[in-house]
Amino acid sequence: MKIEDQTLEVKIWNHNDAVVFVYEHRHNATKKEDGTYTYEDYYDVLTAVPINFGYDDEGLTEEEKYAKVKTLADALADVYQYEPDCEMGVSIYMNTHQYL
Repeated sequence: MKIEDQTLEVKIWNHNDAVVFVYEHRHNATKKEDGTYTYEDYYDVLTAVPINFGYDDEGLTEEEKYAKVKTLADALADVYQYEPDCEMGVSIYMNTHQYL
């Protein structure tokens, strides 16, 4: 595979047990008439990692699932902390108790 500029699609679903997002903190500066600036802050998602534990997960507690997802998020944060061009963030979405 050749590394080149491209946009890839990552599918996430409402039934995923967890999703880990990696995103950039961005802002747009707008100069007002009086010479001051206003800033619009937003996040630009770089990637999302969907996680499913399957239907036969009786051996994993909610705490164990969270620990596994957090391990992934911590590893991604450890790698992306060296990004030179912008401030990065990693967040976790857990879909617990989805079928009550």
